[in-house]
Amino acid sequence: MSQDYLLPVMGCIALFTVFAEYNGIYQGWRGEPMFDEAWRILLSWLMSFAMVAFCVIFFSSELSFPQKSIQLFLPLVPAFIILTHTIKRLLLAILRQQGFNSRTYAILGANPLGKRLEAALSELPWLGYKLVGYYDDRAEDAYRRLDLKGQLNGGFDELLIAAKQGKVDHIYITLPLRAEERISQMVLELADSTASVNIVPDFFTFNLIQSKWTNVQGIPVVSLFDTPFREFDGVIKRIEDLLLCAFIVPLICVPMLLIAIGIKLSSRGPVLFKQKRYGVNGEEINVWKFRSMTVCENGNDIKQATKMMLALPPLAHFCEEPL
Repeated sequence: MSQDYLLPVMGCIALFTVFAEYNGIYQGWRGEPMFDEAWRILLSWLMSFAMVAFCVIFFSSELSFPQKSIQLFLPLVPAFIILTHTIKRLLLAILRQQGFNSRTYAILGANPLGKRLEAALSELPWLGYKLVGYYDDRAEDAYRRLDLKGQLNGGFDELLIAAKQGKVDHIYITLPLRAEERISQMVLELADSTASVNIVPDFFTFNLIQSKWTNVQGIPVVSLFDTPFREFDGVIKRIEDLLLCAFIVPLICVPMLLIAIGIKLSSRGPVLFKQKRYGVNGEEINVWKFRSMTVCENGNDIKQATKMMLALPPLAHFCEEPL
């Protein structure tokens, strides 16, 4: 391999390991969708290739990226990595369905959250998780636990014995958060076993659609409402916006001009209007939109437009139609 190829390839490999660690490729992917893993592999490779290409173009007059290497090297390497990861997943899935590489698990807490966890794992048989049973000290309290019809194997003492005997590989604690003292004591006692102990917090009472885990000096924090772009992700998003705008705006400028003329000819009033929105860090911004109603002021009270609303100008019926 000539120097023209060797140094860029070595640079791509070195940077890929860095970006792969940053994007979490080396974490355990058991139970995670393959698409997420493939996307992180592709993103890590594109980031490393782009950085090496930038250095070659702007900082080195002796090295170059031959066109053939771009045509082959850029798509084939991530495709090969994704293929190997996919084959590994398929082989492990086959082995687990045959009873190999399987894991047993127990749920500490006979409640709706525990049943939801069991249902989620049962829908993924290729993961190789097998339920040992539920354990709950509140077995006689019908108001605080579910009727599990024979799945309840006892209380915490029975679970501790099973864990120390190696009969349980994973323990999922689904007890309510208000039982923190009890949970802490159980975790301390389970630390003397070989089982992996996991706490499943019941956050389903909150709106967690856009939530994510963060930490402040090691203190775990759940962000319920926050910007989806931080640090390097924000830079990538900004570059993506600029590139997409440079490609899309020339394509849609003529249709937008025709729509503007149509709105002006078909109704009285301005063609565009400003609407308040909130951007990064809660900053108030004005978004320009085509006017689809005769009244478009910002205010505290927002009246939802109806399909047969007479205030709609004629062209707005066309603009409001879904594609």
